[in-house]
Amino acid sequence: MAKRMPNINRNFVLGMGLFIFGSYQLRKRWSSTWMDNMEIEVSSYTQRQKLKDKNTEELAD
Repeated sequence: MAKRMPNINRNFVLGMGLFIFGSYQLRKRWSSTWMDNMEIEVSSYTQRQKLKDKNTEELAD
């Protein structure tokens, strides 16, 4: 019994970690404001990258 305990504990910790991680992911997915913020961040980032590329192209010319 004593030999099997660490294995049970490890599985329990892994299960709890997965559960916490899963609920965190679900909360993120369900909160539309988080999604909107991410989309805004991504679009502004891509716009910045495009501006950077334009600037480098102009410098190359």
